[in-house]
Amino acid sequence: MKTHCGPCCLMGLLFFAMSRTVSGQHEITCETPGTVTEGDPAYVTCNYNLDLYTERQDFYVYRFQDDGSLPVVISICSCEVADWKCDVDSAYGLQAKTISNEVTLEIERAQRVHAGGYFCKVFSNATLVYHNCSLGVKSRDEMNSTDDTIVPSSLLFYAVPAGVTMLFLVALAIFALIRRHRTSLAACPGETEGQLKAHLVDTDYLTQTA
Repeated sequence: MKTHCGPCCLMGLLFFAMSRTVSGQHEITCETPGTVTEGDPAYVTCNYNLDLYTERQDFYVYRFQDDGSLPVVISICSCEVADWKCDVDSAYGLQAKTISNEVTLEIERAQRVHAGGYFCKVFSNATLVYHNCSLGVKSRDEMNSTDDTIVPSSLLFYAVPAGVTMLFLVALAIFALIRRHRTSLAACPGETEGQLKAHLVDTDYLTQTA
């Protein structure tokens, strides 16, 4: 069941959307899980903040896109003489059989057709404030694409110290070789101080130019 909202209906939506109330007692909110993976379950919950059963008010749920197209009615519930009659789009399911202030439409397997904004509406004499919500549906690859391009902070934490440690070990090894060479020169028997200094100068020169 797909019923399109005509121009008069759209004007009514705009009129109700622009309504404001100081007390905030009649705010109508909408809730979804945000963005879900294609094929996973999802939901659209409307909190009308009115006891629909007692008030006997008809209520609607619309889905709309950002391309400027008219909203599509996905659920219409009207009060009959002694019961409620609800027409729901085949892509959704009405969760609760008892009508109260909150109504949830179930989505067994989220598809692209479910993506978009949602708008809950009720006809009432009270001044109402409406809040939209949106549902995003992405493939599993799209959901994981951002994770593939992010380097885990733990890897950076270990990679940087590892590189610094390697440089430190190389420098320490070079220093140890130079120190060992200098010690061996000083230990040579019969070598004068001038000869030792000459060897040390040569060693430093070779080290600097190597």
